[in-house]
Amino acid sequence: MKLYLAVAVLLLALIAYADAQEETFEEKLSRYGDQVAQVFRNMAENTKESLNNIRNSQMANTQKQTHNLTWRDTRMLTVEN
Repeated sequence: MKLYLAVAVLLLALIAYADAQEETFEEKLSRYGDQVAQVFRNMAENTKESLNNIRNSQMANTQKQTHNLTWRDTRMLTVEN
């Protein structure tokens, strides 16, 4: 009889310990929210970096200079006439 009682107490202690180790739904949801936020932060940083790289590229700078010259030339011709 003592053996059965000892096994039952041991099982109850094991179950209580296992329940204490599990994450609650709120903890899982919070962790998921943090992961989603981190993914979007990384995506925003990568997008910003890519746009800056494009904006500062040689091709973009050449196009800006060409466009500015063309616009200025057109304005000067309009003003002179």
